[in-house]
Amino acid sequence: WAVLLFLIVAILDVIVAWGLYLVFKPVNHELSRLTGWLRVVYAAMLGTAIFHLLNVLQLVGIGNDLAILDPQRLQIQTLLAFQSFQDGWSMSLLVFGIHLLLLGFLTFKSGYFPKWLGILVVVAGMGYVIDSAGKILSASYDLNLAAYTFLGEVLLMGWLIWRGVKGFDS
Repeated sequence: WAVLLFLIVAILDVIVAWGLYLVFKPVNHELSRLTGWLRVVYAAMLGTAIFHLLNVLQLVGIGNDLAILDPQRLQIQTLLAFQSFQDGWSMSLLVFGIHLLLLGFLTFKSGYFPKWLGILVVVAGMGYVIDSAGKILSASYDLNLAAYTFLGEVLLMGWLIWRGVKGFDS
């Protein structure tokens, strides 16, 4: 189920990209378009990485039939497939972080969101960019800044839902 839910997230991110483009188009049409496309690219990269998880599931599924592969080779192939997923996910989160940096700027400049919210979204983007770049550049990188900086992303989502229900003119 986890793999299916990951795929659903990737699909929903494409829809969210379109919605955010429409919300921020009046602020800066070109930057809003770039921000939306970065989210679509992130979703495509995530979707590609997810297919490595399907490979892991397939390898684990044949693990009971040791006549096909010896256990050591099966374990190595499974770990390589999982590492391919991790690498792809890290690269996709780097793109997502850049998306958040631009989205935070648009939020800050919009005039219909509090400026502090835009700043927090930029901070969230910085967390993703630093973590992803760290993981890509160093196998020993073990910080998880995004676990602390994601607040801006969540608050923006909550604000959009609240304003969607209440209306922007209220």
